[in-house]
Amino acid sequence: MKSRGVFFLFLVAISVLFFSLTNDRYVLANDDNIDVEEKNKKIKDLKLQEDKAACEVSSIQKELDQIELRAKDLSEDNAKLTTDIIELDRKIQDLNMIIAKRREQMNKQVRSIQLHNSGISLLKVLIDSESLTDLLTRCCAVACLLHASHSTLNDHLNDVREVQKKSRKSFKRMQQLQMNQAELVISKKIGEQRRADLQVAQVNLAIERTTEEGKRDSLLIQKAQAKDYAEAVAKRQQEEAEQLKKAQQESQVQVVTLETKPEETQPSFSPPPKPTSPTSQEKKKESATSTIAVPKKGGITSGADMNWTVDHGFYWGQCTWYVNNIFNHRIPQTWGNAATWSSAARADGRSVSAIPRTNSVVCYQPGCEGASVFGHVAVVTGVNSDGTYNISESNVEGLGIISSRSNLKPGDGIEFIYM
Repeated sequence: MKSRGVFFLFLVAISVLFFSLTNDRYVLANDDNIDVEEKNKKIKDLKLQEDKAACEVSSIQKELDQIELRAKDLSEDNAKLTTDIIELDRKIQDLNMIIAKRREQMNKQVRSIQLHNSGISLLKVLIDSESLTDLLTRCCAVACLLHASHSTLNDHLNDVREVQKKSRKSFKRMQQLQMNQAELVISKKIGEQRRADLQVAQVNLAIERTTEEGKRDSLLIQKAQAKDYAEAVAKRQQEEAEQLKKAQQESQVQVVTLETKPEETQPSFSPPPKPTSPTSQEKKKESATSTIAVPKKGGITSGADMNWTVDHGFYWGQCTWYVNNIFNHRIPQTWGNAATWSSAARADGRSVSAIPRTNSVVCYQPGCEGASVFGHVAVVTGVNSDGTYNISESNVEGLGIISSRSNLKPGDGIEFIYM
């Protein structure tokens, strides 16, 4: 009867423990939902900023295209004006040559007038006049000739002035075009710099968005794992509740039997003796033979049977709980499920390798050596000469049951944390 009561209390304690763990898992799942919503909101904001930056880049590119077209037109106008200025300079040179020749001829005519290729001086022409009328006629003819020469010279000078005026006007226009080209070059450089800055910002936003998406996906995976674990715990809790109900029914049946048969003596049950704690000498002896103490193969009905606690961040009876206890609770709670131990250990600066070593932690990814979706961990108890290794583990043959396997081969999805 007394053992029935102890078993009944043990089942109640286990039910309360699983209930609290399930609630914790649901709280974590709710927290994950909040984090996922925050990540989605941040990803949406980053996407809007990316789209805005892309629009600005497109707008700046259109402005740069317009600047290119204007620069091309100005270059063509500048080339045309340069050609016109060269042509006007050539005309000015030709007119200057004509004017110089004309002045030279006029200077000669002042000293001497040539008629029909015969040299006759102006004084002789006047002296040889036959009469006063002839003298006046000759003087008028000479004056008309000199006037015509001066008129032609003035016409040439006016042509030169007009050509020079056009040349100055074209030169000023070419200077304005060159100034416009310089402004376009500056505007183009500024636009290209703005476009480059926006493109860099766009790339940075894309990187940040990708990072946030990775964090969100990680949260979704954790949420799914938490949901699966919660369902497994709920199922196990239901099984415990059924066992508790069955134990209660058996207790009630036994009470009824005892009441109907008072003449029968009640059997006395005594609880099994608890294992005594090893003395200091025994501990020294044990530590001298092995670095870590691995329990023998067999069942463990509760954490108290091995004098281990159940509140160090890992659920009682699981493989992670067992390994954590083997290494005196040196495993951080943040390492999570077994599948994430190797990556978490590597992030914490621990040595992680694919080569087995005695007293190391072996980590199995889902599907390796029969590991579940949460992975599996065990303690390496020895390494054989052929490269295989032996392990001690929990929760393979049942929750809280310690078992061992030998001659296992390293392979893909298997890593060893050197403790």
